[in-house]
Amino acid sequence: MQLVLRSRAEHRGRVVGTPGIDRRGQPADAAVAFERGVALDAADIEIRNNLAYAHLKAQNPDKAIQVLAQVLADSRPRVRAAT
Repeated sequence: MQLVLRSRAEHRGRVVGTPGIDRRGQPADAAVAFERGVALDAADIEIRNNLAYAHLKAQNPDKAIQVLAQVLADSRPRVRAAT
């Protein structure tokens, strides 16, 4: 199985939650691919969120929690109160 990470422009608009992981049943392979994606663009929160989901599906909840905690910490400044 080959997982291909898209460019940032192609990645936008994709459904977060990586339904492909569920269909292909290869969450460990997906986690490796998303790790590469994070190495290429650590600022992309969607890739990091998908990495956490892949870890969760691969039965690595501690890694998923670690990734999600960092995503939340890094995205907090982006959150604005609705007025």
